[in-house]
Amino acid sequence: MKNPIIAGLRRIRDAHARKFNHDFDAIAQDWMKLEPWEERKTVTLRGGRIVPAFPSRKTARTRA
Repeated sequence: MKNPIIAGLRRIRDAHARKFNHDFDAIAQDWMKLEPWEERKTVTLRGGRIVPAFPSRKTARTRA
């Protein structure tokens, strides 16, 4: 049984690959043009240590 959603995605992907003669670099450049990388905000962490929001049991034991 084929999944119609997956089949549709594969048709779109194959048509996009054919447009660029299956050249991965050209396909990747085309996708990168669509991504608004310049508009994304960045966050700078101070102190250099990342503390997990939900510590694991192992982390909780080492803190005690």
